[in-house]
Amino acid sequence: MIQTDFDELEKENHLLREELKLAHAAAKVTSTQVVQQFEKTERVLRNFQDINAEHQAVLDAVSQLSLIATDLQGTITLFNQGAMNLLGFSTKDVLHKKNILSIYPGAELKAVGAELSGASHIAIDGIQVFDQLVRRKLLQARKWHYQCKNGDLLPVSVSITGFQNASGERIGYLHSAMDITQHNKLERALLDAKEIAEAANQGLTSLLDNSGQGFMSFGPDMVIDAQYSLACETMMGRSPAGCNAADLFFHDDADKADLLCSIIASVLTESDPCIRESMLSLLPVEIRRDNLVLKAEYKTLENGKFMVILTDITEERRMAAMLGRERRRLELIVMAVSDSRNFFETIEAFREFLANGLPRMLGGTHAPQLLVKELYREIHTYKGLLSQFSFPSAPKALHEIETQLSHLLSLGDALTTRQLAQLISVSSLQAPFNADLTILSDALGEDFLSHGDSIFLSDAQARQLEKLAVRLLRGETVDTSAAEISNLLHEIGTLRKVSLRDVLLGFDGLVKQAAKRMEKEVAPIEVSGGADVWIDPNDYRPFLHSLVHVFRNAVAHGLETPEARWEAEKDEIGKISCTVSMVGNAIHLCIADDGGGINLKALRQRAVAAGIYAAGEVEHVPDDAIAQLIFMDNISTQQEVSDLAGRGIGLAAVLSETKNRGGEVVVKTVPGQGTQFLFALPQQREVSNKEV
Repeated sequence: MIQTDFDELEKENHLLREELKLAHAAAKVTSTQVVQQFEKTERVLRNFQDINAEHQAVLDAVSQLSLIATDLQGTITLFNQGAMNLLGFSTKDVLHKKNILSIYPGAELKAVGAELSGASHIAIDGIQVFDQLVRRKLLQARKWHYQCKNGDLLPVSVSITGFQNASGERIGYLHSAMDITQHNKLERALLDAKEIAEAANQGLTSLLDNSGQGFMSFGPDMVIDAQYSLACETMMGRSPAGCNAADLFFHDDADKADLLCSIIASVLTESDPCIRESMLSLLPVEIRRDNLVLKAEYKTLENGKFMVILTDITEERRMAAMLGRERRRLELIVMAVSDSRNFFETIEAFREFLANGLPRMLGGTHAPQLLVKELYREIHTYKGLLSQFSFPSAPKALHEIETQLSHLLSLGDALTTRQLAQLISVSSLQAPFNADLTILSDALGEDFLSHGDSIFLSDAQARQLEKLAVRLLRGETVDTSAAEISNLLHEIGTLRKVSLRDVLLGFDGLVKQAAKRMEKEVAPIEVSGGADVWIDPNDYRPFLHSLVHVFRNAVAHGLETPEARWEAEKDEIGKISCTVSMVGNAIHLCIADDGGGINLKALRQRAVAAGIYAAGEVEHVPDDAIAQLIFMDNISTQQEVSDLAGRGIGLAAVLSETKNRGGEVVVKTVPGQGTQFLFALPQQREVSNKEV
């Protein structure tokens, strides 16, 4: 009897020994390995007490793992600490007393049995369920429920394996289980979170699709992802998914496409987020597709990808263009009314040019090479004058002719007068000019333009003249030294004249207009002197018209941007000043700016390129002599041509008109401080009030 008990105890110990070794690698052991460990213990016997102590220590260490072993009939032969913790039974409650079938819910056993039966209709139930699972090697963990001592059903993940004796005969089953209550909670939470995320994603997708904006993303390979907002298809005219972003956005502009690829590659290697943002700001912000204008914003994503946000600004641009045209129309009307004298002088001069000047030049005997330069100066001057009064159409037509004249200049001796006549015709300029004047006649009436040359007297002046005329007709002697007569004669004597001060102040609108377009800040023009210097506008008109180029160049070439002035520790608002004085029989005029001065280095380079100086000698030419080169044709320090500056023609016209009046002009410049244009003009008769 004792021997039998000992044998039974040792058999049980064999199983415990297996569990002990299994626990040493609990995180890695699979159900199959557990069986193998059990089989190994069949071959080695140890002292029962030592094995039992070691077994208990290991089982306590792996109390999270429930191990229940049974014989072939299901009687429980092993019930570790993990099983006790899980189910609430003690080993005394179950060992050799309880059948494993009492732990599994019958409904679940029946369901698994039906699954194993399949189409065979052979009933599989009870312990046969475990037998079939082992025979068919369905060893992967399944979700079951364990019936706890308190009656609760505990969700577990169970792996069922068979184990054998030394002869290879199966002697029982091992049920390895883990409590998956927390796992199920997490899984449920995960499913809930997924549903919430999907709902949020659906809401976001709906929001993006209805936002009217295009959202798409791409990675380092530039290939656009499959997810994008619906507006992208409308904007791009196709589905963007799978397309190369550079080819899609800039299919007709290889430079922009290359720029996009190179900057994206650079951003990927840059770790500083501020530098990355600066790099992205260099990308083209406007994409044109067919008739659409799209604004593009570029964002970096945390996953190493980039997002592009497209906004259709076509209507916005159309409205801006319409508002721009309306603004220019109103500017034209306001400037025509507020500065009517200079306005009418300008349009009369341009009418004279179209009616007589241009036909005379084209029909003259000048060599084509000289004629093209003369035409260039005239066209450039009138473009500036009409732009000063915000004419919308005529300056554009003149700018286009300028561009074509610049191409003809490159022909040299091959240029013919016929080519010039084909390029420039009175009708090509008259049409846009008339369109601009129609704006004024529609707004102010036909009488406004027809009375342009009229001189108006005040009621008081008319009455005084009437009295003077009556006295003279009576033969009375008139004392011109009398204050009343002297003042009247002075007023009448200057009716047709203008003060040079007022003429110079009239360029303030041009200066503000140019500064606004170039995003520069400039104070109102300051004029010192000249209030008592009266000039005949007809006599001085060509010279005064040429001053347009001096003032525009002061803004375009002289004054710096507010940022550059701030860095140079200057007032951010630039200044242009004029000084008028009489020196002997000459009018001295200084027009100065406080900008950065003439770029003499660039001017020397242009002088070498134009063949004026050799590369070896240009550095030895004094700065003052180099500065005077700005009065030569086709010499400009500006690299790019715009409708404001860059052709190298304007100041050549200034020199030409100054010489036509018998005057002189020189330029002085100090780097970082500014530039002065100094004019000396012969005195006109009846210049001063004293002479009047």
